[in-house]
Amino acid sequence: MARHKPSGKKKHLSHALKQAQPVPSWVVAKTEGKVRRTPKQRNWRKTKDQGVDANEQRKETKEKGQDAFKRRSSQEINEKRRLPS
Repeated sequence: MARHKPSGKKKHLSHALKQAQPVPSWVVAKTEGKVRRTPKQRNWRKTKDQGVDANEQRKETKEKGQDAFKRRSSQEINEKRRLPS
């Protein structure tokens, strides 16, 4: 990975790093071992972080889907207008 990162990516990576930390030992002691790990905890080798790029791709596909829906709805309206006349 590049040494100089955009600030958005840096922020995302730091947040993911904080999430991946284990539960403090005092929490395990207080809950008598019932809580041992957080639901969002992950290992850097086993599960990769989705990252900023994945979010951008999701936004693009969502926008494409909305455009296609708009086109379909306008076509249906035009067809309905043609039928009676």
